[in-house]
Amino acid sequence: MNNKMKQNNKVKKLLTLVVLGWGIASLAHAEFLPQEWLFTKNIAIPEGVGKDTLIGVELDSEVFGNAKKDLGDLRVVDNNGVEVPYVVRSETTKSQIIRYSPKMYNLSYVTGNNTSFIVDFGGNVAHNEISILTSSRNFRKQVTISGSNDRTNWKTFVEGKEIYDYSMEFSARDTSVSYPESLYRYLQVQINDSGDKALSISGVSAQRFEVTRAKKVFYQPTVTQKEEGKQTIITADIGQRGLETDTATLFISSQNFQRHVSVLSSDDNKNWSSIGSDILYSFQTSKMNSSKSTINYGSIKRRYIQFIIDNYDNQPLLIENKIILEGYAHSILFLADANKTYGLYYGYENGYMPHYDFESVYQYFDENEIVRGTLDVQKPSPLFKAPVPVVVPEPVIPWTEKYQTALIAVAYSCAGGLLVFLMMNIFRRTKIPSEGRKFPNSLEG
Repeated sequence: MNNKMKQNNKVKKLLTLVVLGWGIASLAHAEFLPQEWLFTKNIAIPEGVGKDTLIGVELDSEVFGNAKKDLGDLRVVDNNGVEVPYVVRSETTKSQIIRYSPKMYNLSYVTGNNTSFIVDFGGNVAHNEISILTSSRNFRKQVTISGSNDRTNWKTFVEGKEIYDYSMEFSARDTSVSYPESLYRYLQVQINDSGDKALSISGVSAQRFEVTRAKKVFYQPTVTQKEEGKQTIITADIGQRGLETDTATLFISSQNFQRHVSVLSSDDNKNWSSIGSDILYSFQTSKMNSSKSTINYGSIKRRYIQFIIDNYDNQPLLIENKIILEGYAHSILFLADANKTYGLYYGYENGYMPHYDFESVYQYFDENEIVRGTLDVQKPSPLFKAPVPVVVPEPVIPWTEKYQTALIAVAYSCAGGLLVFLMMNIFRRTKIPSEGRKFPNSLEG
């Protein structure tokens, strides 16, 4: 065990030397010029950290609001003005998926009551989600799951989870059921049919999502809503560009409805692009007690998000003027030395996305080795110099081009005058007076 630890430490030291060596060599190729960056924040590092400590610092709204949209202008710089390699990491929830193909047997139906079957993983493997494979359409069912290792003693750990399919005016489908991580070899799945037609089930798949580095951030945007025709249009303004979100939660007091929602995004509240669609519903009946008020639309970094709810021939829903937007936190990771201080620079419109070897190296550090730092308040970069505007002298325009219209007018006037003069002269020369006109002798009386 000790030999293995020593070997791992040697590998990490070697990787650290590679990163530091690259950083020194890169100075000859890409000098950091602080006068080109608008903003800076000091990075506070806990006292007592050792040399080459892996530091993680969460980015805040000021950074997202003033950095480039792709964060390509971020630079970590030490007190000697040396650029430090870093990587930006999104604190996502699902970093790895392990998929299984368990066996399904004992599929049985109690008409109008429930459908049940057994899932066999073949051993004690970790799993936390199953997906029911069915060709059925337009249904909504509630699922109960129990686990066992001997098919005799069962323990229920999922109850009332919902699966559904909607395939009419729009399509929406979710036949997966998530649950806390389990090692049960056998699962007993029971689907409540509540008097409806049973599903046509062909099998089941399963998976394990390894949840790591998960950190959500929440925003409460300014909200406006209006009714247009048979639609309710809700616009959320998060206040600045660059903040990444992927989920919205609406606060709806209406009951017993199902509506389609289209989602659009914009940076200027004028030009909109479609980013997805979802459904909202609430069922409060003797057969069903379930609701969904969250809208998933995928990760975006736009300031404005618009939700268009199709009301069809129904009354608009009663929706509060309030929305919660969710996204994942983003952090920068870099190797730090306790004997140095560090700052984060951003706000350079011509800054390009750097490429460091550290992007590959950092993956070989243990998650538990990360020491959390914090960002100080935003300050203008003290060395920033606004670019001097280049004064381009006005081109010298020849007078023949500058007064082209006037010259053309004069030319036409002269030509017209000359033509009149020539015509009058020709007319005078060809005109013979009638008096004193002479006739040939043969015509005289």
